Amino acid sequence: PPHAVAWSLGNFISNQSDIFTQIGMIFELVVVRDRQGKVSIAEANPTYTWCSRRRMLEQNYTVIPILEWLGRREAWLDKSDYDKILKADEVSTFAGHKAGYETHTIMHPMRVVLQVHEGEDLTVGIKTSCISNDGKQTDETGWFKVDHFTIRRIGDLPQDNTESLTEELIVNSDFEYKSATELANGATVKGIPYGWNLSFSDTYSTTNSGLFGNGEGMHGKNYCAFTPAGYKPMPNDLCLYQTIPAAKLQPGIYRVSCLFWSEAGLEGMGRLFANNEVQYYGSPHDYEQNLTLGENNTFASYISEAVDGKSMQELSVEVAVEPGEDLTLGIRSGSLKGDGTQVTGSNRTGKFRVDYFRIERISDFDPDGIRPVNGSQLTVHSSATYNLNGQMVNGKALNNLPKGIYIRNGKKIIITHN
Repeated sequence: PPHAVAWSLGNFISNQSDIFTQIGMIFELVVVRDRQGKVSIAEANPTYTWCSRRRMLEQNYTVIPILEWLGRREAWLDKSDYDKILKADEVSTFAGHKAGYETHTIMHPMRVVLQVHEGEDLTVGIKTSCISNDGKQTDETGWFKVDHFTIRRIGDLPQDNTESLTEELIVNSDFEYKSATELANGATVKGIPYGWNLSFSDTYSTTNSGLFGNGEGMHGKNYCAFTPAGYKPMPNDLCLYQTIPAAKLQPGIYRVSCLFWSEAGLEGMGRLFANNEVQYYGSPHDYEQNLTLGENNTFASYISEAVDGKSMQELSVEVAVEPGEDLTLGIRSGSLKGDGTQVTGSNRTGKFRVDYFRIERISDFDPDGIRPVNGSQLTVHSSATYNLNGQMVNGKALNNLPKGIYIRNGKKIIITHN
C-alpha cells in the first residue's frame, strides 16, 4: 500500500543557540481516495523553516519559510538596532553584519576613515555599553570579541579648495542648473541634466528621469534621479557621465565623491565610477553575479534599513590620473540583479538618485606612499598583490590586473594598462 514516513522534523520553536536547532520542516501530505475506494498519495510537500529568535526579526519568536526568505538579508538588518542609542557627538556608519550567537562568533572586518590634523591625537578602540536599543540594561548586553587592529595612512589632507576644483572641472556638479544660466530652484526638469551625458544600448526613456526637488538627504534644492519608464527595464550599460580632458588635470591621485541612493531590492548595477574605479552602494553579497569585468570594485556597504531608507549616502573612489589621461566620472547602472537574474517588463531594478559630485586631488604619484611607523623595520618580500581594501587580488602576474592602484612588497604601484 502507498505510504509516507516523515520523522525528526526538527524544532518548530526553539530558544537554543546552536544553528542546527533552529531549522525545522512542515510536511504537507495530500491523500486522495478514488471512487473504488483506493487510497493514493497525490503530493508530498516539505517546507523548510527557520525559527527566528526574539528581537532578531520581530519582538517574538517567528517561524519563517526558508525558501521565501533567501536573498532578503536586508530584512534582518534594521536601523532600530541602534537608532535610540546613537551618540549625538559621533558620526555613525553601519557595517551591516548581523550579530552572532555565543557559539557562532565569526568576526567580520570593520573600518572607519577619518582626517587627522596637525597636532591632533588619534584615539582608536572599541566602545560599548550594557544598554540595548530598547532601553533595557542587562549583564550580557554589549559583550564583544575583537582582533587584529590595523591602521593605514591613505593620503595627505587636501590642500586645494575642493569646492573650487569641483567647480572648475565638473559642470553642474550639484544638479542645481537646468541650463547654463538658469537654476532649477527645486522644480522638476525631465531629461538628461545640463552638463551631463547619457549613454546606453537598446532603448531608454527619460520620462521618469531628470532633476527633482525635495529629495531626502540631498544637497541644495535639486537632485538627479533615473527611473525606467514604460515596459522595458533599464539597459545594463546605462551611464550618466562627464569627461574631464587631460589638459585640465594635473597628474596625481584624485578622490571623486557623490551622494547616492538605491532602493532596497532594486539595487541592480548602480555604482559611482571614475575611470575603472567604482563603488557600489551595498555590500559585496548584494552584487555576487552582476559585477562588470575590468572594474576595480569597492563597496560602501549601506543597507537601507540600517540608514534612512530614502536618504542619499556618501560614495567615493580614488583614481590615479596619468599625464595626458582624461578622467571620466559619473554613475553606471543596469537592471541585472545581484543573483544574475535579468529583470523584464516594468521592473525598476537599477533606479537611482544622485547628487553633489565633488573632486579633490589628494596626492602626487608616490610609489612609496605607505609610511613606516616608529619601531623596528619590517622588510616585506612577497609576490602577492593587494588592492586598497587589503584584499589579495593576484598571486604573481601583474599583466592580468585591471588599471588601478595596488600594494606590492609594501609599496604602492599603479597599473596603467592591461
